[in-house]
Order: sequence, then C-alpha cells, then structure tokens
Amino acid sequence: MALQEAWDSETEIIVKRAGFPYVARSRNSHRLIGGSGLITLSRFPIVQKEFVPFRTCAGADCLSNKGVLRTRLALPDGSSVDIYNIHMNAWLRFGYDLGSKVRRRQIRTLRRLVRDRSVAAGVRWLVLGDANAPEGSRNYRELREGLQALDAYRELNPNALADPGFTYDRRNPWIPRLPEKHFPSVRIDYIWLAPELGRGLRETRLEFEEPVREGKPLSDHYGLSGRLVLE
Repeated sequence: MALQEAWDSETEIIVKRAGFPYVARSRNSHRLIGGSGLITLSRFPIVQKEFVPFRTCAGADCLSNKGVLRTRLALPDGSSVDIYNIHMNAWLRFGYDLGSKVRRRQIRTLRRLVRDRSVAAGVRWLVLGDANAPEGSRNYRELREGLQALDAYRELNPNALADPGFTYDRRNPWIPRLPEKHFPSVRIDYIWLAPELGRGLRETRLEFEEPVREGKPLSDHYGLSGRLVLE
C-alpha cells in the first residue's frame, strides 16, 4: 500500500489499522513543511529503502519535500520487486500549466531512478501514487513512454469513455466548488507496471469512494487498488 499526503499525524491511525507488518517512511513524512507525506506498507519484508527528493517544485508544493520513496520487497520465492511511491507537483495554471513543466523534470528523475535501481539490477518494479498528470496529457505520455510502463487501470478497463476511472472527481465533497476549467474530473493516480508484469495483472478498481465521516470519503482523491500475480 502506498500513501501520499500523509502529512497529518492522524494518518498513523490508518497505518496501524491496516495491519501491515512492514512500514517504510521517508524522513519527516508527517510534516507539511519539509515532509514528503509518503508511506509504503507491505506484507513482505522491506530489504531496501531509499527516498529521492525532487529537485524542482513550484507553488505551494515547495513547502513540502515531494519525491520518490523506493522500497525493495523480498518475496517468498526468493525474488524481489521494487515499489516506487510517488507524489508529483500539483496543477498550477497561469495562462499555461506551470506544474506540467515541473512534472516533466520530476518524471526524468523517476525514470533515471527506475533505470539505475531496478532495470540495471534485473528487478521487477511498480510505480504507485499521485502523478498529478491527467490521462492523455503530455505528462501522462512522458510517464508511459519514458518508463515503458503499463497503466494497470487502463489495461483492464480500455474504454475510457465508458469507464473514465476518475480518481479526482468533482462529485467528491472534498473538491472545491470552483469552475470546472480549474478543477475538472480527471484520473491522476496510477499503478504503473513494468511490461513483464502485465501478464499477471488480474484486477484494478477504485476504492474509498463511500463517505466515512460528515458525508465525505476518506480523501479528496479516491484510492486505487490492484491485484497482481507475480509469475
């Protein structure tokens, strides 16, 4: 499980109730000022942990320390898999999307990290989290093509019109009631798979859409889950 924006210490309730025996945090994950907000939970032993901060940011995102939390999991069959938990720069529109330019640099950082840590070592990998890159955007294509990755949700739900899979949905009560041009419904949270993992993909779906308190769901982003058989 990959959590983003875990800046509030109350997120420890989620960590404890989830019941995962292995937990990885980047330094100061709970601090908005200087914290990454990234936490990775696992049922399998975490044998490596590495946090790589993004060197570029824009807007209020510069108050945090967004980046990539990489964990290597030891699987029962003796193999390993790398999990990249990401949170990229938010949207910023000043006539054009300044956030897109920043995310482009952040994607290059992620791509180099996957290449150097996983591909070079022959380790399978997944990238999970909030890319803030709407499906079909330039950033989306840069992620898919730069990583040569499979978009897990779209692999199993190929009709984007029938099943848009919005993780940032204007119907969510947490979303500000501003004109849609500022906050459209989009899919910006992803499970990206190394190509060789595609044959083991069994299921992906949205989670935590239902209200849990005061008529609101758990987050302003819906969760995304997947079931993957590592063959």
